[in-house]
Amino acid sequence: MTQETDTVNRSKPARLTAVAAAAAAVLALSACTPGSSADDAAAFHACLDAPSLQFATIATTADELSCGPDEVPVSWLAAAPLDSTVSTFAATASPSTGEKGEKGAAGTDGEDGEDGAAGKDGAPGAPGADGADGDAGAAGAQGADGAAGAQGADGAAGTHGADGATGTDGARGPAGAPGPAGIPGRDGNSIHNGTGAPGSSLGIDGDFYLDTTAFTVYGPKVSGSWPGGAQSLIGPQGPIGPQGIQGLQGNQGFQGIQGNAGPAGATGPAGVVGPAGATGPTGPAGATGPTGPAGATGPTGPAGATGPAGPAGATGPAGPAGPAPVFTGTVSFIDKADASGFLSVSGGALVSSIADAQIAMPRDGSMAGLNGAATPRAGSVTLTLWVNGVASGLSCRVSDLTTSCTTAGQPAVQIREGDKVAYGYSATGTDPVTNLRHSIAFFGGS
Repeated sequence: MTQETDTVNRSKPARLTAVAAAAAAVLALSACTPGSSADDAAAFHACLDAPSLQFATIATTADELSCGPDEVPVSWLAAAPLDSTVSTFAATASPSTGEKGEKGAAGTDGEDGEDGAAGKDGAPGAPGADGADGDAGAAGAQGADGAAGAQGADGAAGTHGADGATGTDGARGPAGAPGPAGIPGRDGNSIHNGTGAPGSSLGIDGDFYLDTTAFTVYGPKVSGSWPGGAQSLIGPQGPIGPQGIQGLQGNQGFQGIQGNAGPAGATGPAGVVGPAGATGPTGPAGATGPTGPAGATGPTGPAGATGPAGPAGATGPAGPAGPAPVFTGTVSFIDKADASGFLSVSGGALVSSIADAQIAMPRDGSMAGLNGAATPRAGSVTLTLWVNGVASGLSCRVSDLTTSCTTAGQPAVQIREGDKVAYGYSATGTDPVTNLRHSIAFFGGS
């Protein structure tokens, strides 16, 4: 292997670092043949720039160097191993001890040698002294964004800014797609009607049925079956009411039109025998003749005129007292919202004004024996006799879940002719009142 002895000059922008130069020498020596020995080792000399620790000039003989005032001359020995399996180098560097020669003339640039194979990185050199600040270079290209930093602590809340002006309304958006169909609703219930009891196949659970012949209601239907009993819409027959007051005499009716002549009647039967003729003068007595047959009975004479009325007889003893008349009434349904009101003593609907329920009594007497009944329910029903707009002490209360009440033992309420009577009604509970019935006796005076 031959060694080039030409001095290599590098411009400052292309200077090699000390490690790069040593690597270049190793690559050059490793290219020797396997038969190379230590005798084949070559010495290298260079001028090292002191401020930057970069090689300014490299040569194979010391005589070829001409280092400047800021450059330090260094030398090292490079050798290749016998087996050439691993490229190594040993380098020593020391300042030159010879006298500084005169600066030679710049040699001509040599031809560029072929690029050698990259050598292993050498050990890092000691940090050099900081160089003088160079001129500011042109701005480099924008570097890639660094990784996001950790979330900083929240800053203090800023002052509230002024409200911005209200923006204009946006354009109307398109109509949304139709929503899904809702789930089917529960079937409603019905009130059926017919004659007689309902058939088992008629209707569904919760339905009612009206028998239009008997006026009874069945229902509700439960578990596919109609209840065995029915609720009648017709209340029980009430007792006969008291005798009404005699009405006024009606006006004389108009004379009727003369009727047409009737057809001729059939010939009547033969008339009766007429009366006997007058008796003739008495003749001479004749011989007694035989007894003749009995004559026919004559017709009945006309009735005689009615004789004058006889004197009035003495007043007979008073008869036993008859039963007291009773007022009764029935109310089939009162809504739970109607918690109070008034009822007529003879029945009818619940009203809010006592003037629409009270009635004047025709004569003096007393009232007692108030009784009440209703379908059992949670809550109470109270009936009180009112006289002339004031509640009396006669009161009957159907208690919670019971069927009836009575005022037996309570004193009678005295009534004068013309007094107005009615019932006061009140109820508690959350269910309607059904089949309310009531009765009271009136004991008339003389």
